Amino acid sequence: MAEKPFQKNQSVLSDHPEEKFSVLMRSLPGMAYHRRKDEFWTLTFASEGARRLFGDLAWEKIRSGVTCLGNMVHEESYPHVLESLERALARKEPYQLVYRVNSLLHSDRWVWDQGEGVYDEKGHLLGAEGFVTDFTAFKTMERELREEIGRLRCREDSPAPAPVIPGIIGQTPEMMAVFRLVQQTASSDAAVILYGASGTGKELLARAIHDQSLRSRGAFVPVNCGAIPENLMESEFFGYRKGAFSGADRDQPGILDKAHGGTLFLDEIGEIPLSMQTRLLRAIEGGGFSPVGSREIRHPDFRILAATNRDLEEWVRQGKMREDFFYRIHVVPVHIPRLKERKADIPLLVSHFLESLPGTPPLGAAELHRLMAHDWPGNVRELCNVIRRYALLHTLDLPERGKAFGMKKPPALPACGTLQEQMALMEAAVIRKTLEETGFHRSETARILGIDRRSLYTKIQRHGIGKKDSQSGMYSSHLE
Repeated sequence: MAEKPFQKNQSVLSDHPEEKFSVLMRSLPGMAYHRRKDEFWTLTFASEGARRLFGDLAWEKIRSGVTCLGNMVHEESYPHVLESLERALARKEPYQLVYRVNSLLHSDRWVWDQGEGVYDEKGHLLGAEGFVTDFTAFKTMERELREEIGRLRCREDSPAPAPVIPGIIGQTPEMMAVFRLVQQTASSDAAVILYGASGTGKELLARAIHDQSLRSRGAFVPVNCGAIPENLMESEFFGYRKGAFSGADRDQPGILDKAHGGTLFLDEIGEIPLSMQTRLLRAIEGGGFSPVGSREIRHPDFRILAATNRDLEEWVRQGKMREDFFYRIHVVPVHIPRLKERKADIPLLVSHFLESLPGTPPLGAAELHRLMAHDWPGNVRELCNVIRRYALLHTLDLPERGKAFGMKKPPALPACGTLQEQMALMEAAVIRKTLEETGFHRSETARILGIDRRSLYTKIQRHGIGKKDSQSGMYSSHLE
């Protein structure tokens, strides 16, 4: 029989088991050890990793067999380490300890010590065996994060830097610039356009402008322009009279009537179709409007606030927004930063959300570090959802970018059917998957798919797509 490759090397190594063991011990990144169960927990064996942890002098003492637990553990950590070690061994449980050690190489060295007891055949404790590795870098990072939290809490607790706008958290220069613009524009009647990604708080800022304005006693009327089908735009904005069309069994005031004396907030204003922009512009500029089915000219008095996550100047260049309509609403532009552009506000936001969830365990430094490192594509809304999920599950679960929690693969398509049927199934699967990835946010879904919100809304209705209930596993027809 032909000799197998590397068989000779195997036999040579098998003749030197002590050499193999020695090489293994030297290559370990930390210190393997054995302690005898006596009054001092004397160290009877330690691998050469002890030299890297404690220095040459300590290594010589360890090799001499006179080193006890108290020699290695810092005096501040020793009582806790001894109590935790003996309690775990008494229960015959493994132990995991983090403590400061005495080291000539590092003035503040910390280690992670994990091990378990060694027992005889009758269950009597003989000693403990385990492994110690350097934990200093992690403790340094934890200390730095705790110091940063302390500084931020001091800033939050001090009377001077109270939030400029009640209910909106932020103390970074980017948010302070936004707050100043809000305060400067609140007392006027000028149109304000809020630019910002989904989840940055555009409606909260619009409400703040209204609340600080001279119209604060009037109504604040928010309108999601992308959620209104194009064929209902006119009747929704201008209202209608009884008998104006089939189903109009009574007079119905429109959105503009409801905003009289107050503020009209047009969210996702870029989704208003061109034909409606013309009629809305006439009403805004004093030309008035007539309810559907009526010749009466109405002249409501309201202030316009708008918001969008689109580049409206590019929208104008593409012919999707009238230039005169753009300049009517683009008087004071306010750009709201993404959360990843103001990460220093994350500890304040987390504290704010936790205060609203009584009984929730506080976050440690490691968890806060993970939050600070996350990219936050969903901005403050995503952070709020993560903290709410943490309050329920007591686990900080952060998704990978572009993936939703619990997202499943789109359903497999049948192998039969006409091309049109299969294309319809594929379209439904892609829309449903994208909705799940964006947390069922239609504006963001439409942007990713490269279609406008009205087309997306029509397709959602056609395919019967809705949110999936976490308990029943069924999809409902309601979308926020």
